[in-house]
Amino acid sequence: MSYGLQGKTALITGGGRGIGLEFAIRLLQGGCNVVIADVALTDEARTLVEKYSKGSPKAVFQKTDATEWAQLQEAFDVATKTFNGLDIVCPGAGIFDPPISNFWYPNETATQRSSYKTFDLNINHPVRTTQLAIDTFLRLSPEKPHGTVLLVSSIAAQMAAAPVPLYCASKAAVSSFTRSLGVLEQINGIRVVCLAPGNVQTQIWTADGVDRAKWLKEGEDIWTPIEAIVDGMIALLPGAGEGGEYEGGTVLEVTAAGRRKVEIHNDAGPNGRKGTTVSGAGEYGGAEIIGQLQKEFGK
Repeated sequence: MSYGLQGKTALITGGGRGIGLEFAIRLLQGGCNVVIADVALTDEARTLVEKYSKGSPKAVFQKTDATEWAQLQEAFDVATKTFNGLDIVCPGAGIFDPPISNFWYPNETATQRSSYKTFDLNINHPVRTTQLAIDTFLRLSPEKPHGTVLLVSSIAAQMAAAPVPLYCASKAAVSSFTRSLGVLEQINGIRVVCLAPGNVQTQIWTADGVDRAKWLKEGEDIWTPIEAIVDGMIALLPGAGEGGEYEGGTVLEVTAAGRRKVEIHNDAGPNGRKGTTVSGAGEYGGAEIIGQLQKEFGK
């Protein structure tokens, strides 16, 4: 690990589980302080925070609903007040399309809220977190600002997945947003980059009591090791090296087949690379869509 993590500070939303937690572990192992901003901690995350509760590096948990902007601001305040600095911000919290937000459940969506929860968490939250990060970086070091915002997109940004259309749309938005802010690195040294993971085995596949893991068929589809995902996140940080740094605005796809930059124009997409196919999505998700159309649309 060539990137100097020692003494740096990171803020990770959604750091209590999944990719965010594994990223937090890697950062702490490298000597980086971490603020985990999440609604709750898994047992593994709680053990991690307790392990790094004293000394340096240090882990701090800040209970945060990432859809509430005041709570996001509070997480930034905790990071800067506790560690007198901030170097890495990863808006890692995200969800698939739960019934309350899924396009195919219009009645539940309409009666619960005047927005889609998937968009609130997967788009509004990373956009607002990026705003707060840029503002914080500039206030902390106005003469020579620095810092990295590491967003999380998905291969779904370039795929058509009818069972989860809002999820795909939200991740495409994150990739586009990242590219639009790539120029910041040239303007003031703040790097905004994005990771686009392949199929990675986290709690998101079984959230809301729905087993979406069955969409992956043994022998046809494979998981991308979470260690490879975190390696890709580290590679996106300034100074990571590895044959040339990834500049601001980069969207880096990481799958079981390896890494590749997702280009802004004429990109071929995941294109069947190992760790990108979900063969059962049409079989299982298609049947659900037909049922929902008959049940909830056109009444």
